[in-house]
Amino acid sequence: MPLPLIERFRQYMPLEPGDPVVSLNEGSTPLVEAPRLSEVVGARVYLKIEGANPTGSFKDRGMTVAVSRAKGRGAEAVICASTGNTSASAAAYAVRAGMTCAVIVVTSPARMVMRWAFRIDQFWPTYWSGVGHGASLYFQSATT
Repeated sequence: MPLPLIERFRQYMPLEPGDPVVSLNEGSTPLVEAPRLSEVVGARVYLKIEGANPTGSFKDRGMTVAVSRAKGRGAEAVICASTGNTSASAAAYAVRAGMTCAVIVVTSPARMVMRWAFRIDQFWPTYWSGVGHGASLYFQSATT
């Protein structure tokens, strides 16, 4: 298995020398030739399959850096506002780092799916004036 993305390109990352590497072996996703698209454009075209990353998203590439840097600065938790890929990635990397992850999500029927998928322990329905819709704040504990 190749080195994690963050290790291979660390010299180009905004990391301090002592920052830990928080990785789920993201990166190294396959390139697949796209013959029909190649025909249309008159050149060889390849597609990068980012769904092969640990959480199924290209967001893992940035989250490895963000959580590694947060951990290196002594953070005990990370927080993001998201309805999908960012929250999944943040929760996964937070667990790997032994940190808590708070996710702010617009209230929706997906709430129970998110609780199950991200092993969220608690949530509080929260309403901010001026936002125009309800939102929930989820906390995911680092239990694994």
